[in-house]
Amino acid sequence: MIPKLISVTGPESTGKSQLSRDLAEELNLGWVPEVARTYLSELQRAYNRSDLFDILQEQLHLERETLKHYPQGLVTDTDPLVIQIWSAFKFGSVDPKIVSTVQQHRYDHYLVLDVDLPWEPDPLREHPNQREELLNLYLNQCVKSQFPHTLISGKGPKRLANAHRAVRHLFDD
Repeated sequence: MIPKLISVTGPESTGKSQLSRDLAEELNLGWVPEVARTYLSELQRAYNRSDLFDILQEQLHLERETLKHYPQGLVTDTDPLVIQIWSAFKFGSVDPKIVSTVQQHRYDHYLVLDVDLPWEPDPLREHPNQREELLNLYLNQCVKSQFPHTLISGKGPKRLANAHRAVRHLFDD
């Protein structure tokens, strides 16, 4: 059995954590939380560009560990694409190892979450007024990289239903 890999990605405060967890449960797949939240919460200093590759490596490690318990696949709350876009947006450059990882570590489907949910303040969130700009960066990169993706909109159960509909084809055997 080839595992199905689904990425829930997009700008801050779009419901990635909740949607990825709910979708994983609905599809009986493993769920991979966002490593960056824990990493940055425990960091005793301001993060810098070099931290992003460490976060990426931990994220991928957690994916590999999750697949050991859920060989049928997983839904991940974030992906290497987030690290690439965040690095370019915040620091103006991206480590070539991150770019390479984005191209090599592909998912069967990317669910890019729309900015149609209200902003929720959080100490780790940085750009409440630039979510539309960031959303366009995600969508453009998915097109440029030829990643299979769907823009997911809607609130509550409708958002989950739209996500489920977008990946249903992965399970039609």
